[in-house]
Amino acid sequence: MPDDSPSDSSDDPFYSPPTSPPPQQSSDSSTEDVQGMVSNLLSACEDNNAADRSSVLGMINNILTVQSSISIPSMSTVPLLGGRWSLLYSSTDPTRSSPFFPAFANAAGKDAGKIFQVTDSIPSPLKEIGDAKQTISFSGDFKSGEIVSRVKVLAFGGVSSSIMTTRSTFTVVVSSSDTANLNIIVGTTKPEKSTLESLLPEFIKPIANAVPAFPSGSALEALKSGSSNVVFQEVYRDEGVRINKYQTIGGEGEEFFVWRRDSYGVGDDDI
Repeated sequence: MPDDSPSDSSDDPFYSPPTSPPPQQSSDSSTEDVQGMVSNLLSACEDNNAADRSSVLGMINNILTVQSSISIPSMSTVPLLGGRWSLLYSSTDPTRSSPFFPAFANAAGKDAGKIFQVTDSIPSPLKEIGDAKQTISFSGDFKSGEIVSRVKVLAFGGVSSSIMTTRSTFTVVVSSSDTANLNIIVGTTKPEKSTLESLLPEFIKPIANAVPAFPSGSALEALKSGSSNVVFQEVYRDEGVRINKYQTIGGEGEEFFVWRRDSYGVGDDDI
């Protein structure tokens, strides 16, 4: 009796060969892709003022998309955050890379935008923003530590300058999406290395240097409870680069910052 079932032969008009699943991109290949993207990002960020915002943010988004395909537990790379970093790019005024300013925005609420609009619009040479740096040091378990943010502010064409230094503590919180967040509590803020100090008589300089840092965190808390607490999401990090972001007031948007490592040490930053 003839077999009416379809054959497995390619002569059968109803036969189609099994299709192979598409090749999966290896983790090593994805890592190489990310490294190339990061290299391109660094080139685009060499001049923060000239960097095209939409182009840079597009590059960052592509990096994060490819990175999400690489299965590396977030907590395992948190130690890479430690060390000294220089700001290469900010999607907003570079001063916002310091936790003090988003904390101030928390305290000021809806008026923060108006205040920043005024301060940001002060033209050069009346006000210029120089280098911004951060030093991150961990406790022994890499779950908490201190972050020191320094931003150089110049006035009157550089005649006057100081380094606004904010010291904060932080704890590491890994989100449900496996993103390492730094839960930061702002502590103190102080203008350091002010050129105005050089104009003081020698016998007064030690007194000026001994003035304690302003307890900016406590002052912000007095304005609004919880305002000294800000969260920066550390969305990318490797041996030489890190990218972090925070949400603006009301969660209406995000600001991104690209950093390049200066060293793994945590000594004082020279800016």
